[in-house]
Amino acid sequence: MEPKTKIPVILLTGFLGSGKTTFLNRILKLDGFRNSLVIVNEFGSVPVDHVLVEESAETIYELSNGCLCCNMRGELVETLARMDLTRFDRIFIETTGIADPLPVFQSLAFNPDISRFLQPSLILSVFDLARGEALIKEHPEARHQLAVSDQVLLTKDDLGESSGDTPTALRKLNPTAKIGLARDVNSIEDFVAKPGEKHDLSAIGHPSRFRSAVMRTQKRLSVQDLIGMLHMITSQFGSQILRVKGFALIEESVEPVIVQVSGAIIHDLEKLSVSLDHRLEETELVVITNELDPGRVVSVFDGFCGNVGADRPDKEALLNNPLAIPGG
Repeated sequence: MEPKTKIPVILLTGFLGSGKTTFLNRILKLDGFRNSLVIVNEFGSVPVDHVLVEESAETIYELSNGCLCCNMRGELVETLARMDLTRFDRIFIETTGIADPLPVFQSLAFNPDISRFLQPSLILSVFDLARGEALIKEHPEARHQLAVSDQVLLTKDDLGESSGDTPTALRKLNPTAKIGLARDVNSIEDFVAKPGEKHDLSAIGHPSRFRSAVMRTQKRLSVQDLIGMLHMITSQFGSQILRVKGFALIEESVEPVIVQVSGAIIHDLEKLSVSLDHRLEETELVVITNELDPGRVVSVFDGFCGNVGADRPDKEALLNNPLAIPGG
């Protein structure tokens, strides 16, 4: 059944760890956003983000282990084409943190199978103030996401802005976008009413230097050891670690905790408040790297946790490393 009016589609973009899922999870609990369809695209093979918004969304679909701007646009179109969308007021599509939102927007706008009943209406970018201008300087994908956005929402303002005038840098990238704090969005009226034209903006995709792997262990770690291991990984590999995200089993709690690392920032552990579609019997953490074989990170993790193979160091050897964090 075709809707009488086209259903607006909001593309939610922003670089890895910028706070897209946190923002989406908050607004979906508000009355004005409840009747929404949510599609979450994840780069790693362990679905994390869709679990974190599942409690709030009316209906949520997960497209994992691929990127919408590359090899998964066809799957997105097929998913939307076979659904009855008439009961939804809007659709949110949360892209991966390395995705170029422009080809996704164009696929939705020009595909004949879905463009007759969908209206791509907004590219909404979430930007992490805690990493500020460094994020813009280091990652062309972040710059492009900001440049093509109709609206930029600033997150992590409570952590303190990095050095430099970040809003000015954002304005240079995108002179016309509406810029404001993500926490100030409380209704659909807080989104821009008329997005800009997208015809003259070139799509960049993203390079193959981004890779992901999964770190797993059946051993329950103490909170101190878990945090120490995360510090060890971020210290040893530096800026080549873009994101760590997943669920961990800890000694101090029966329930799993949510683990999130954005660049060098290790976020506080949070207890998982929603039910997984399977019982978590082991820690599962997705690591996304930049110009680094993620297998090297997995080897450090395995050594720390005691998943030791013939070519992997054990925890004692790792902690004797001068780069290790004391007290891990």
